[in-house]
Amino acid sequence: IIYDNNLLYSLAVDFLRRYSCIYHEDEGKYRIVRFSNPIDGPYGKPVLVKVGLLPPEYHIYVQKACEFWTKYTGIKFDIRNETGPAPYMIGIVAKFDQDGGAGAETWAGTKNDPYEITSGSIVLYAGWLRGSERYKVIAIAHEIGHVLLITVSGNVHTQDNSLMDLKGEDNSGMLHTYQQLACKIMYSKNPGDIM
Repeated sequence: IIYDNNLLYSLAVDFLRRYSCIYHEDEGKYRIVRFSNPIDGPYGKPVLVKVGLLPPEYHIYVQKACEFWTKYTGIKFDIRNETGPAPYMIGIVAKFDQDGGAGAETWAGTKNDPYEITSGSIVLYAGWLRGSERYKVIAIAHEIGHVLLITVSGNVHTQDNSLMDLKGEDNSGMLHTYQQLACKIMYSKNPGDIM
């Protein structure tokens, strides 16, 4: 537990610069890459999660993963049993007949603004299906984190025993305090703002 607010803020900013920003050498500045914008995105509106391409018996794992994010960050979700594209959504797809080398993977998409993520696609493979109940929730929460928190390619996993570590079921299944603050800082800014 960190009791020093200045240290906590510093750790949160360092985390964002490492995992959620693009550094521009010509400017010498970091710019935020985030899901949506302050009006349509987290804290402005619930994050739309479509589960129409996931068998209904697995929707409970999505609900629990979203509850995790709400508990630690205050971000709310609107889970719908629908398919098809929509602005600012995360779609979850079952491909249980495939083994992608990992239990799940995520792609985040942008349209015109390279700093604004407009969609996320999470694919669950056979490895996810074979996992324990705990693993199923952690894996989905982790993949949601690739859309909401760790938003740039390169450093895509932490090495800090948090939810975003690549240890799978062996990670702590939590977000560190500085990661929780990083989320709040990130979503108080516009895509492309200087960090």
